[in-house]
Amino acid sequence: MESVICQTDGSWSGPLPTCNVFAEDNRCSRPDIFPNIIAHVGVGEYTTAIGNRQSFMGGETITFRCEDVRYQTLDGPIHRQCIDGEWTERAPRCETSQLQVGVDNTILTTVSPDGTFIVYPIVGSVFINCQLRTGARIGNSATITTDSTTQPSQRAYVAGNLKRLRLRNPTSGNDGTYTCESGTLRHSIRIKFQDIRCPAPGNVSNGSWVYERATGNTLNPHAYILNEKVTFQCNPGYHASSNQQSRCNYQGQWSPPLSYCIAD
Repeated sequence: MESVICQTDGSWSGPLPTCNVFAEDNRCSRPDIFPNIIAHVGVGEYTTAIGNRQSFMGGETITFRCEDVRYQTLDGPIHRQCIDGEWTERAPRCETSQLQVGVDNTILTTVSPDGTFIVYPIVGSVFINCQLRTGARIGNSATITTDSTTQPSQRAYVAGNLKRLRLRNPTSGNDGTYTCESGTLRHSIRIKFQDIRCPAPGNVSNGSWVYERATGNTLNPHAYILNEKVTFQCNPGYHASSNQQSRCNYQGQWSPPLSYCIAD
């Protein structure tokens, strides 16, 4: 940078240098996360667990859900976004219900970051169950209702201590919010029926696959469902071209892509 000199007439010999003023950092610190809350960074399928992160860029969004959506209800926003160094909305909490709503007779049930039950039905019937968390017998007057586009195949009935709704061969048409009511008690869960399958990896030269199947997966042995994983092992003298482990993702694809063996 060229020097600027104070001249005898009291003026500067050249233009004064510009002072760069940096914009205020728009990062947000870690938001409040109350007990029984699970937080993910991102929205939809593209999320990661918040872990121990303490700083977040402007524009980043956090998705919240209750730890156990079967009997906990989120009180507050599902999403909070970092804007100008501040989090939008208030920190959500979880309220506990004395009713528990769950799903039975499935291959696998997982919960998405926004608290939706993702259910993998087997061929046959899936049951939506409503029960009192005390273990006492639920009353005959209890109801299970849904806003799904396909009406249930028959009305809910009492089975032991449960109120039970039977869905025969459910499909995406049965997706919706299922609500259990018993007296003044009420609890709802969002359910999405999915049949996501990844094709089994084919034979590989100079190596082999090790499979991890979900308990109860009775699908065709050559199909794998969400989060099932395969591990790649190469024979001596060879190594994997990339990642050695892949999982079946929401798109029905192996992620990261499957590897192959190359010579050392």
